Amino acid sequence: MAKKQMRVKFDLTDGTIKPRYIDGEQLPDWENGPAMDDYVRQLRDAGWQLAERLSANTYVFERDEP
Repeated sequence: MAKKQMRVKFDLTDGTIKPRYIDGEQLPDWENGPAMDDYVRQLRDAGWQLAERLSANTYVFERDEP
């Protein structure tokens, strides 16, 4: 089974760490998005797992592809 990967870069805004880029594309209105812990929980619920930490604010998630 193949794995799909997604790279997420988080940034600080108004004292909260939030996802800003997914695979190099900036999220629209990212400043009003979910906090990092809520976002990671959403990814986990959608079948994503943390695969690698590339830096302090960049993470790679992966999931099985059918």
